[in-house]
Amino acid sequence: LILLFAVSCYDGSKDNVSLSEEMESNETAGNFDLNKPENPTDRRIIWNANLEFQVKNVDESTKDISNLCAKYEAFISRMNLSSTNYQISNNITIRVNNENFNKLINDLKGTSTFIRRVEINSNDVTEEFIDIESRLKTKKEVRERYIDILRNRSGEIKDVIAAEDAIRKITEEIEAKEGRLRYLQDKVSQSTINLEIYQKVDFE
Repeated sequence: LILLFAVSCYDGSKDNVSLSEEMESNETAGNFDLNKPENPTDRRIIWNANLEFQVKNVDESTKDISNLCAKYEAFISRMNLSSTNYQISNNITIRVNNENFNKLINDLKGTSTFIRRVEINSNDVTEEFIDIESRLKTKKEVRERYIDILRNRSGEIKDVIAAEDAIRKITEEIEAKEGRLRYLQDKVSQSTINLEIYQKVDFE
């Protein structure tokens, strides 16, 4: 994705307001091209599954699930075991690479005696990826313009102070967007399975 920006040369005689307006105009100029990738493999999709099923023995099934996770190079990120007068249950959150997502789900279902619920959903975040990457590129270019002002120090003191403040704010925005990209990449690279297994019990 290529963005073209017309950045005016800095004029040291400009005041703080006009300087900021020029930079902000460069940062927000034009609409971002959010055309979806033609190749389906380029799409960024977050996969999630919610499973709920009955097992003969929660403890034994939990061990079986742990072994399946090891088989498919998945890991359990959360586990919550609880019991009532009617049943024992274990809520398990599993993270697994996308290529093993469906395989692991099929094997997990094989450990059940009764399947109560299977929900699989996806969230296409391709456009958000493109948007954030585009805005990051723009913000970094704008930050470089401010850095050039500090390097040249050809303007008035108030312009230098304005540039330093702008660099700080833009850097914070860049770090926030990079953090969002890392979060989305983590969700895209590994799918999430929320699993609840339960065992019926009879208390006399």
